[in-house]
Amino acid sequence: MATTKKQPEPVVSKDRWLLPSNHYNLMNWQSAGMVLPNHSMDTYYPDCIEMAPGWIPVFLNRVPHQVRDAAASRSGHFALLEIDISKFSGRAFSVASDGVLKEMHLPLAGEQDVTALFIPAPLPVTCVTDVTFETIDARDAYLVRSGEISNIPASAFPISICKCPVTADDFAAQSTWPPKAMPEALPTLAVASISAQGAAAALLFSFGNLNGAAVDACRLAFDASIDGLFTAESPFRKAVDQLMTSGNNPTIAELRSRLFWGVVERIIEPPDIDGNPSDAGYAALHFLEQASASEPSIAGKFQKLIDDLRGTSGLARYTHKELFERHPGPFSHALLLFFLRQHSDELLDFVALDFDVTVIDKIAAAILFASREGWQGVPQTIRETSGMYAAVSHRMAAASHKLADTRLDLGMPPARCQPLRELLTGKDRKLSKQQTEASISLARKLKWPDVIETRIRVGTGKFRLEVGNGGFDLILPGEVKAVESAVVSENLLSHLSRQVNVPAKIDFEIRKILGVLTG
Repeated sequence: MATTKKQPEPVVSKDRWLLPSNHYNLMNWQSAGMVLPNHSMDTYYPDCIEMAPGWIPVFLNRVPHQVRDAAASRSGHFALLEIDISKFSGRAFSVASDGVLKEMHLPLAGEQDVTALFIPAPLPVTCVTDVTFETIDARDAYLVRSGEISNIPASAFPISICKCPVTADDFAAQSTWPPKAMPEALPTLAVASISAQGAAAALLFSFGNLNGAAVDACRLAFDASIDGLFTAESPFRKAVDQLMTSGNNPTIAELRSRLFWGVVERIIEPPDIDGNPSDAGYAALHFLEQASASEPSIAGKFQKLIDDLRGTSGLARYTHKELFERHPGPFSHALLLFFLRQHSDELLDFVALDFDVTVIDKIAAAILFASREGWQGVPQTIRETSGMYAAVSHRMAAASHKLADTRLDLGMPPARCQPLRELLTGKDRKLSKQQTEASISLARKLKWPDVIETRIRVGTGKFRLEVGNGGFDLILPGEVKAVESAVVSENLLSHLSRQVNVPAKIDFEIRKILGVLTG
């Protein structure tokens, strides 16, 4: 008679912080790049997070049975997330075994009676270190569904299966749940704004090979993101303003800056117009029309631009070349790109064959596209660049805490993603050994022969040249002293400026040579 093998109880390790939820919420968090609170999610499936809006509850080693049941009963497959809180510092709440709620300060410092914590949301998804499902079918359902959605990355954490992933009975015997009080609800997060900033950093990374200004814009987008990219005091915003208004008198420069960032604001959160919801394009046009009416000095010029932008959605009256010539300058060109193309991958592929679209135009347009699509709309090829997901996820969550003044510090952010142009630019115009090797490998893979220069050093003496059908041979007496391959940096950078999208596999191999691969 066959016997059913009893599944062993899991070994509970010390200080294992657990977040019980379900596979639907897990996928939403992976897509957003942040573990969000229920009131800041477009689609939320009931779990323990709703008990304290704005807070993420995590349990030490064991989970109450009612919390586990609530996450699994109506909302798909139960998923137990293990959360690494070791780098967090700042305000949180602890729950004692008698159910008493107490304000405290992370990191934990020897507290003896803590069964759960409430941590201010959001958390970077990269702090999820392990996910446990109760059955193989549950795991497979998650893997199949998440694999069908392009903006959910391949899982960076181990996935395990355990029939009894938490010892709920032990928790019930030793602790009181729910707690006798809950933390005061926190305000809804500005998810759209934070997501737009993460997307801006990623899209500007994709343009980082174009020239030095694009490299600087990418660097600033990552470095300034935690303090807010689009605020008036942001060094990123000031740098973009300087690029876009170079050569303008101060009055015109101030006006264009105000209009551009006003458009960005309306795209991120399109307001209701005449009592009806609006989309990003309509909200931008409405704002420009209002601005035109309040600025008589620009009314005629702006109305022409507004009419042409509106005309891009119907039968074309002008060619792309004619539109760009009718409306010169980065501000107008960025808006034209925004209305002519719907998705950021189309912006990356946009090629102007017979008219000029500058790098500054593309930088400004990237900000508009990021504002419309957010992090979830960033092309998969960019999101999957080594280190991109971790760098953006952490910065978006940290920026949200900064904006909401939660007094929680998530720790040092991961290294920012650097464009290949930056990585392959030598100090004082001299490449390191790794940079040389990587540059030669890139040139070979992308067939850029003029990037590689070969120098043959020979001794003194007479040489003989033999010419045949297949070429010629140089006959040298003795041995060759050295054969050296060098990089013509000017040619390398010239090729990179025309290669916005380096194939993902090649990009990975080059970063591996340079030693900059991260998780």
